[in-house]
Amino acid sequence: MMLCDEPSRADQFLQSLEQVRLFFEQDGDFFLEAPIDSGTLRFRRAPAEE
Repeated sequence: MMLCDEPSRADQFLQSLEQVRLFFEQDGDFFLEAPIDSGTLRFRRAPAEE
């Protein structure tokens, strides 16, 4: 198991995942939306290494 240095945002991230009500892909990015304008998590691919 990996440990994060303090302060960790892991708990905040996991809470955000529990609230997801909608997910979708747009222009290669992946989005997770929480209800009632609580926020959106946006994931992008890492640039390819050369």
